[in-house]
Amino acid sequence: MNLRFWGAFCCAAGLMFSASLYAAESDIFSDLPLVSNVSISPDGEQLLSVVNSGGKTLVATAPFGSKKINYIVGLEEGKYRIESVDWLNNERVLVTVTQPERVDVYGHKTRVRLTSLYSVSIDGKSTIELNKRDLARDGLDLLRLNPSVLTILPNDEDHILVELADPRDDYYSSVFKVNVNTGKYTKYLQNDLQITNWGIDRTGQVRFALGADTKRESTVRHVYFRESNSESWKKVASFDVYKEASFYPFLYEAETHSLLVESNRQLGKDAIWRYDLKKGGFTDLVGEAPDNLDIQGPIFWRTQGRQEFIGFSYVDNFVEHKYLNLERANISQQLMLLFQKKGLKSHVVAQDESGNRMVVYAVSDNSPGKYYLFDRKAKSLSFWFSQYPKLEAKKLAKVEPFSFEASDGMKLNGYLTRPEGISDAPLVVFPHGGPHARDTQYFDPWVQMFANSGYAVLQVNFRGSSGFGDEYLAAGYKQWGKAMQQDVIDAVNWVEQNKLADTKRSCIVGGSYGGYVALTAGFKTPDKFDCVVSLAGVSDIPTMMSFDSVRGYNRYFKQQLADIHSSEDMKDVEENSPLNFANRFSSPVLLIHGLFDTRVDVGQSKMMARALEREHKKVELFILENGTHHFNESGNRKVAMGEVLSFLDDNLK
Repeated sequence: MNLRFWGAFCCAAGLMFSASLYAAESDIFSDLPLVSNVSISPDGEQLLSVVNSGGKTLVATAPFGSKKINYIVGLEEGKYRIESVDWLNNERVLVTVTQPERVDVYGHKTRVRLTSLYSVSIDGKSTIELNKRDLARDGLDLLRLNPSVLTILPNDEDHILVELADPRDDYYSSVFKVNVNTGKYTKYLQNDLQITNWGIDRTGQVRFALGADTKRESTVRHVYFRESNSESWKKVASFDVYKEASFYPFLYEAETHSLLVESNRQLGKDAIWRYDLKKGGFTDLVGEAPDNLDIQGPIFWRTQGRQEFIGFSYVDNFVEHKYLNLERANISQQLMLLFQKKGLKSHVVAQDESGNRMVVYAVSDNSPGKYYLFDRKAKSLSFWFSQYPKLEAKKLAKVEPFSFEASDGMKLNGYLTRPEGISDAPLVVFPHGGPHARDTQYFDPWVQMFANSGYAVLQVNFRGSSGFGDEYLAAGYKQWGKAMQQDVIDAVNWVEQNKLADTKRSCIVGGSYGGYVALTAGFKTPDKFDCVVSLAGVSDIPTMMSFDSVRGYNRYFKQQLADIHSSEDMKDVEENSPLNFANRFSSPVLLIHGLFDTRVDVGQSKMMARALEREHKKVELFILENGTHHFNESGNRKVAMGEVLSFLDDNLK
């Protein structure tokens, strides 16, 4: 086994020394997005964004229409990560930051990410921490006390509502009113109903809630509503997460005395319905995505002190926005047609309270995402920044959607990206993580790096992928290493039958659950691939379940993976864990894992490397210091992408 440990400051030098031939090829694709999380101040005067520059992640503002960036917050890369930024008012912004910590959870030393909130003035001179860790009694409490913003109050610039798992409420979600100028927490709503999620009306008042059942292992959820802040809570609906239609309210609509609800009722897919509280039943379908596609979520617009629901989004290769407001629909259609002429897909990602100034995001499969500024009054549309400026002048590969039938007849879909001018390119199979996620047609730096290096890239939305309705999703339940795995192999066979790439020279590369798929292919179809790459992947399902059960994933596992109390289920996952079958591997294996991965423990890759080494198999293990699950630090991403590309070249060219 070749084990290398990369330090945060030796990455660049090590990369140049060990991979000078491929560093240039991977480096141009491994940059983090230059700008992201772009929004506009309520008055439309300032832009807010996260900027990655010079190996640092920063929070920045800029006057609307200007590229003059003002940095107001900078964090030490590796230890801290900016998760989101948003406007509190015209003078202050909210920054959500996480950092990795190792805490004791029920006697287990577990890596977790702790969340912190900060209120920062737009001149960067005032930073107020909005955390309440004084209630913590141990390491587990530190994790439970991660704050989550419920709402930025539209009519109160000095306060926000924050959810916190208060030990005084048996660690269920309580609501605090937090002063953004002082950081003071005031208890706003206690929790004596085992509430897990709170919901608001248009003015930010907490009007409904979702709560757990009193039986510990129950998957029943209860929906509560109150007429006003002074009224008591009343149960208005209940549903079993795995046996009945879902019921997830996201807004109270006063004029109809109804809840707007995301539900898979009747249609077998997630859509938006109206639930009449007086009648105690659903009245009408508000919106749905076409065909069998799920909605992705509602779209809101903050205006005149109210949060207005104006539409919803869904994914059909690209994100699509469906506006229920006619004016918004017309603006969106005009912008969409304008960018369509440039070969780009577009949608509005931010706007001011007047609705006159907007930020538009435009992207395609072979063109990086770009931000444009639209001013309705001035009738102007101007380019602001590209997320990947180094790639703007580079010719990138087209991403082609396809569909096929799996060996059992189920219709599946995916994407094939082929380097231009090469009809028999070696194949890189690139299964997504999750597994309840999906691939899209969007520009992807990993996919484009592979294609730029002469490889065809296959991505398949195997059964269990999300976004395609209930049947597609449920078909993947308890199918790790089985039907979901076969779907990936069937997709490779489809490529071979249609002579779209050279499948005789192929490698499988995956991250997280995709890493599990890659390792499973290594022992179930050992002659299918010339090499195997697992990026933060799972090698032993029982160990993963034990690791995650500490953090409360028991119900998920029982329904969708395995019941830990069933000997038959546990035997099944043992038989589908790559760690137990290292002797069957015949192809070289590359394992890359972040030391601070809080989603899949680094031990998963360490165990796999040791097992392969004991069987005298060819394996390399790279552990990235301060590395996270998604390698979202610039130095670690450069190392990971460079090593993967080198490994592919060694085994396929």
